[in-house]
Amino acid sequence: NGFISEKKDLIELYDIDNYTEREYVVDFIKKESIRSVDDWLKISLIDLAARLKINDINLLNNYLSYLGSGYSYYLKLTVLDYAGYMYETYKNEKIDYSFIEALLSSNYDRLIVKIQALLILILIYPGRIIFYMERIKKYLKRSEDYRAHIRLYNSFMNIDYRIPKSYIEDLMLITEQKSLSSSKAVKSTLVEMKRSLV
Repeated sequence: NGFISEKKDLIELYDIDNYTEREYVVDFIKKESIRSVDDWLKISLIDLAARLKINDINLLNNYLSYLGSGYSYYLKLTVLDYAGYMYETYKNEKIDYSFIEALLSSNYDRLIVKIQALLILILIYPGRIIFYMERIKKYLKRSEDYRAHIRLYNSFMNIDYRIPKSYIEDLMLITEQKSLSSSKAVKSTLVEMKRSLV
């Protein structure tokens, strides 16, 4: 029942290897995920839930509801990261992923969110991979946000989406043709991506 700042401190200071307190912390995450009104506390809770690999369908459904309107794009990206990170845990469960699909037709969500949503949909619906790959390419061409480009390549390096190497190389050409490619962060990400493709 402490202040939001105290709850954030608890999350940040929690030792993930402390199994004696795990049950208490898992219970804390579930309760706070439902009642918290602070986006940054929610983000911290989702990150901790991923680190602890909590398997709870109600928790996942609650997080997916944050993809609706009225939530920050930071929170949405965190939810999408969680869905990708925990995909193997939930892949045999019946989960309603309509909130993720709805992001594609939203007029209010940023391209960085839509690109991340498409990556998660590739995991969930591999039969539609060609359609999702074309949408990623379309959005990447439109995006002038260096973070969207960096995030995309970091995703490829962290999760196996079973995407052809030639397709990733095409995406890298799109990024390289943009002025944002001159930034140090984008350059180093492209170098790292190229290295991982070898």
